Amino acid sequence: MSRRQIDLFWTLQLVIGAVLVALAITATSAAAQQDTRRPRTVTIKMENFKFVPSNVTVVPGDTVRWVNTTDTPHDVEFANEPAGGRLSSRSFPTIMAASRAAFDAKGPPPEMSPFLVSKGATYQLVIDPRYFPSGTYSYLCVPHQSFGMKGTIVVTGEEPAAVSAQNH
Repeated sequence: MSRRQIDLFWTLQLVIGAVLVALAITATSAAAQQDTRRPRTVTIKMENFKFVPSNVTVVPGDTVRWVNTTDTPHDVEFANEPAGGRLSSRSFPTIMAASRAAFDAKGPPPEMSPFLVSKGATYQLVIDPRYFPSGTYSYLCVPHQSFGMKGTIVVTGEEPAAVSAQNH
């Protein structure tokens, strides 16, 4: 083989190697993006009469999970309940009627989450686009609303990779 053929051979090897590396990087990046698109669970802690974090952003398919980190009973009630939604099968307790009246004097109280009485108790909600179209949903803990125990869930149509990492 001539020197020129050897140089051409090695140049071709370098080009092929660079193309293979570029393809591997692209495939890895695409796989990583697909992994971030699957539904995720956003956890909100109920602690010191606050929801932490109090504001989260999710996309349809995500799950929002509230966790009581104390022995104080808490609940989750939406101020603007999703269209057609009944967020739980438990009716609002009579003992909380006076507190509820202060929040919404429009009539009988709507459905709400069960009381999370013990430490570690959870309530979770899957963000179904039939009931949670894009928008902002306000919620509160009825017994502790006077302490400012309120939060919001923003539902967007963005892919989870574009949503803030604060929600993990």
